[in-house]
Amino acid sequence: MDTNNPLQKVSYIEKIIELSTYLKMSGNSELIEHSSEVAQLARMILKNLKKSPVKIDDKTKNIMKYMDIDTLADVYELHDLGKIFIPDEILNKPGRLNEQEFHYVYKHPENVKKVLDHHEFNENSKAMQLLYDTTLLISMEHHENFDGSGYPRHLKGEEISILGRIARVADVISALMGHRCYNREFNSFESITNYLVKNKGALFDPHIVDIVVNNIENENRLSITKKRILDVFDIRNEINKITKRINAKSR
Repeated sequence: MDTNNPLQKVSYIEKIIELSTYLKMSGNSELIEHSSEVAQLARMILKNLKKSPVKIDDKTKNIMKYMDIDTLADVYELHDLGKIFIPDEILNKPGRLNEQEFHYVYKHPENVKKVLDHHEFNENSKAMQLLYDTTLLISMEHHENFDGSGYPRHLKGEEISILGRIARVADVISALMGHRCYNREFNSFESITNYLVKNKGALFDPHIVDIVVNNIENENRLSITKKRILDVFDIRNEINKITKRINAKSR
């Protein structure tokens, strides 16, 4: 990749902006807020990952060669892009979904590929390919459960990437904090951590749960800043960081 080619740089930046603003343009403030929360929770987990005995899979290792933690965490903001295909009346329905409504929701991880493939990516751009692969991986796996009961591919345990397992935990925490689509109230950090611990090894990777629980115990809080998408995603800065890492690794 010729990183000195300004046309290629501009094209890359424009494509990421297009992807990111899909959510912003959706007008769904709850979805936008949720996306930001998941990214911030993922950042906290990623920063504490080295302290955990969790085994890092090869896909995640390769991604982390070229993305620093802040850049990688920001990609989590795009995990729910597939929900732009779901009607608002289904997304915002307070009660249980019927079979037809759940079919829409069930497809949203796979729908992210439709969004990504809608854009003409420059195949010669290693940075763009990295963004594509990382966004798709996180999106496809953020509803996979550790025991194999999740969707869409019913992956189990280490079949799910670390990035996917992090997304699963962060996604549920954000949902519990906002009481989205849940019948019972989770009105304290204690009630949220109890739910996570209860489902260790079932819904969630036990090591990822331990990271979250230890962080809450140490700080007695979960740090969530209410920011709109793109406020924390400095597009040009992210591009420069990824490109520099790719260049350094290829020397």
